[in-house]
Amino acid sequence: MHMALFRRKFTRAYSSALSKEEQLRFLNLLHRLLTTGYSIIDALHILSLNNQFYETANRISGALKNGKTIDEAFELTNFHPTIVSFLYFTKISGDIIENIEKCRNFFQQQLKYTKKFHHVIRYPLILITFFLILLFFIRGSVLPSFQEMFQGHLSSISSIHLTFHIIDFLTTFFMTIFLLSGIIVFMWKKFQHFLSVEEKIKFYQWLPIVRGLLTITNSFYFATHFSTLLKAGFSVKEILTNMKTQKKLPVISFYADIMIDELSNGVDLSYIIHQFPLLDKKLTVLFQSKTDYSSLQKDLSVYAEMLMEEIEYKMMKFLTLLQPVILVVIAILIIFMYASIMWPLFQLIKTI
Repeated sequence: MHMALFRRKFTRAYSSALSKEEQLRFLNLLHRLLTTGYSIIDALHILSLNNQFYETANRISGALKNGKTIDEAFELTNFHPTIVSFLYFTKISGDIIENIEKCRNFFQQQLKYTKKFHHVIRYPLILITFFLILLFFIRGSVLPSFQEMFQGHLSSISSIHLTFHIIDFLTTFFMTIFLLSGIIVFMWKKFQHFLSVEEKIKFYQWLPIVRGLLTITNSFYFATHFSTLLKAGFSVKEILTNMKTQKKLPVISFYADIMIDELSNGVDLSYIIHQFPLLDKKLTVLFQSKTDYSSLQKDLSVYAEMLMEEIEYKMMKFLTLLQPVILVVIAILIIFMYASIMWPLFQLIKTI
């Protein structure tokens, strides 16, 4: 009786899903144990000795013992879709250590730049909020006082009216941007599930930054998993069939389905890849120049590593430029507001 109550309390204490940072730590520890020779079940048993991972490790271990595949077991414990997608190909290739290593490296990079983006954008957002409050204060309190003060001075009054119009434009502009952004994000989260993959791809093509990022990441996924399955001895058709079957990378699944159909009609794979807007055109060069699967596998593996570096470089460049650009724009607007308020005073001084 007491033991059952204790077990229920203990289980409830660990019922919440792991955070992204905890998931990364779990992967790192699991990879370390596997590389030292532990089986997956034994490694999970060792991890269950850590209070933080007790329930997660036991649930994964129990799912595996009940016949679930490794990706299904991790999905049951609410691991991130990126991790689950890598583990899907692990069960096919059988190389769990290499796939977990690739998975943790890519997931670590994702977390690193997501946190950095939040850190970079936080201060400018605070400044923009204070700037909007300042605009409302000037519009509602300062400028009406100026109107009363400069009544009868036509040049000063005209400057104040101009400032009114400018502030109205700026407040309307910023509020419209925030409102539209909020509506778009809300609508996307609510209705994206009703859109087909093809419709989503068309939508992504209208967003240059999103399109560029998705092109690199989808190319990375495609090259990594294609290389992994080639190394495991699968044929091109078998690889594409497995890519089509998985559900965590919908764009890759959609493209793989088209590739299978086109290949059955005798179309060259490099030509098919070239038609896809969210795959890097450099992939076509790799598939054109290689007929030997061994060399193609190595080239795709190296290409995936280069894409990882490119993602890191572009994210660093974007984040390095983002904050200064926003701060410069805010500084220009503040200087402009100061000049707009002071200009009527200068005109009044000239008339004295």
